[in-house]
Amino acid sequence: GRSAELSPEHLLGDLLSLGSAASFATYGVLNRPLVKRYPTATYTAYTVLAGAVPLLVVSLPAALAQDWGAISVSSWMVMAYMIVLPVYVAYMVWNWGIARRGAAVASSFTLLVPMISGVLSALMFGEAFDAGKLIGAGLVLVGLLVLQRIPARD
Repeated sequence: GRSAELSPEHLLGDLLSLGSAASFATYGVLNRPLVKRYPTATYTAYTVLAGAVPLLVVSLPAALAQDWGAISVSSWMVMAYMIVLPVYVAYMVWNWGIARRGAAVASSFTLLVPMISGVLSALMFGEAFDAGKLIGAGLVLVGLLVLQRIPARD
């Protein structure tokens, strides 16, 4: 497990995670007028493309140094899956949800990500569920139920 000490590396990682969460939340709030105005697939394609361009620029040195012939077929399949499902399809569903329910309701379902990851880790890698994980999962489910019972104000 993670040590209780607060090292500069832990602090930097925590700050980057917090920045990532803030960026994702801002994206969800700012894009609602756009996803209501434009087709979900089209809007998602443009936002993914806009994000891919700076990523390609930053990753270009590593891409040029990569021995692409050494990558196995199964690794290419995993990369294709990562591009299609977790990136494009997930963002398309996310944008569709924001257009119809708003950023707050749509984002509440992201609370399921650690739970689903935990279940998949248990099934695929035999990772154990301890009491803390089970209590956390229960609290998330209760929170989602409460959020879904509150009437939306649009």
